[in-house]
Amino acid sequence: SDEALEALINVYLWSGKNDSAMYYARIGMERFPRSASFTLTKAQLLALQGHDKESLQLLESLDSLRGNARYEATRTSLLKRSKNMVSLSYLNTSFSNPGADPWHLASAEYKRNFTAMPLIARLNYGHLFNNDALQFEAEAYPKITKNTYLYANISLADGKAIFPNVKAALELYTALKRWTASVGGHWLNFRP
Repeated sequence: SDEALEALINVYLWSGKNDSAMYYARIGMERFPRSASFTLTKAQLLALQGHDKESLQLLESLDSLRGNARYEATRTSLLKRSKNMVSLSYLNTSFSNPGADPWHLASAEYKRNFTAMPLIARLNYGHLFNNDALQFEAEAYPKITKNTYLYANISLADGKAIFPNVKAALELYTALKRWTASVGGHWLNFRP
C-alpha cells in the first residue's frame, strides 16, 4: 500500500539513507501517480542533495499542496537558498521617558550565493542621539570543509559615533556531533 511505502521512505529518511529513500519515492510516484506525497518527498530529497532547480520544478507541479506544511517548508527553504536575495529591515527603539528620542536603525542588504560561499553587502543607517550615520558592511561565509566554514566581515562607517569607523571580524565555525564550536575575534575602531 502507499502508506506502507511512505513509512518505509520515512525510516530511510530518519536514518539518513537518502539514496534508498529516493529509490522508494520514485517507485511510489510510479505505482501511485495520484499521490502527491511521493513527489513531495522526491522534491525534498532533491533539495537535500543540492538540486534546487529540479526540486523547485517538482514543487511547481504540486499546486494542489499549496498551504501544506511540508510543501511550504521545502519551498521556503529553497527560496532562501536562491542565488540572489535583497532584504530591507528597520528597528525602532522607543523609551517611556518623554525626554528620550527613539533610536532608528535601518539596513538594505544584497546577498549573492556562490557555489563556495555566500557574499553579503549591507548598508546600515542609524539615527541615535540626534546624530545620523551610515555604515557599509561586507560579509563572506566561505565553506572550508563539509562541516567547517569561516565568517569574515569588514565594515566602514562615516565616523559619526553611532557605528565603529572600522570593524573587522574573522571567526571559524565547525559542526560537531551535537554542538557547533567557534573561535575568532572582532576588532572595532571608534577613533576618527
